[in-house]
Amino acid sequence: MHKESSNKRTRDKHSHFLFVDNPSISKKKCSRLSANANKYLGIDIGNILTGQIFEVCTALSQKEQKLFVSAISNPLCSQEVHEESEQFKNYSSRIVVSKFPGVTDDEGLCAQRAVENVLQRTISPYQKVFVHQLYWFTIKLEQKDLAALANRMLGNPLIHRFEFSPPYA
Repeated sequence: MHKESSNKRTRDKHSHFLFVDNPSISKKKCSRLSANANKYLGIDIGNILTGQIFEVCTALSQKEQKLFVSAISNPLCSQEVHEESEQFKNYSSRIVVSKFPGVTDDEGLCAQRAVENVLQRTISPYQKVFVHQLYWFTIKLEQKDLAALANRMLGNPLIHRFEFSPPYA
């Protein structure tokens, strides 16, 4: 999902690109997460959908946004979607896993370098592309269950921050 803009640089200096993982590729990871959540936390999380948000903290023209998507996407592994997509209608809970400020986001750095190569210009000498992992669940989970799942299975609370919400309220 990325914001539409004119050919001029966007006034909003942040662009967000939402990708959903191909379910056939993430199936094993998701079933392992579901089994472990049930076994170790006693939480039934239902079916899971995974994805990423690439956050670009600098202005990109519409053409550069398209080049960004082509540089970081792999149609075999994931697809770009919009937050309003019908794909999310069956999901009731969501966890976003992000790195705290000051923690190196290696995936974001790689994406930034790939985009800089495609654009043939340096975006910034500093990190401007960040990746957030997303998990959607078909079962509406309580805040305490989402927190337990995030802190114990999806990230390290020393380096990750977690956001919990309905898929797109």
